[in-house]
Amino acid sequence: MVQSFRFFNKMLILVSLITLLLGCSQEKVVTYDLGTFQMGINSQGEIVELKDGIAEKDYLLSDETSYLISLKIDTVVYHPTKATFSDEGRTIEFDFIKGRKLTVRAVAKDKYFTFEVEAISDDQNLEAVIWGPYYTTINESIGETVGIVQNEAITFGLQALNVK
Repeated sequence: MVQSFRFFNKMLILVSLITLLLGCSQEKVVTYDLGTFQMGINSQGEIVELKDGIAEKDYLLSDETSYLISLKIDTVVYHPTKATFSDEGRTIEFDFIKGRKLTVRAVAKDKYFTFEVEAISDDQNLEAVIWGPYYTTINESIGETVGIVQNEAITFGLQALNVK
């Protein structure tokens, strides 16, 4: 009886440790959901999902890393080191090198998302804020001028609505 109790305690401790380790290793992903399309962004600012919600097909190219936003400073492009989500994902604060921070407002509309830069902590030597590139498996029709890719099921694109 004592042996089986010890065995049970050891197993309980082992299961608890495994659960704790697995729980700690999972990255936070915030999903922006239109029903027909989902876009997931992780805590490093990487896009981790571009999913057709009807066909349940993810169009994100897994061979490349797609960042939602990057900064070009002194001719060098920097990707975020961290993304912090607040206001139920409607505000994203991106951390960059040397303590720079960029705040983006995210809004899901009926058929699209809008992302707008709200603030940047330090714009010294900042040459550009870069949206994308977003690597997808969609390659049937590519519109470089308009900034879209499409196939028979879906069109994915980027349009500057307020060029500054």
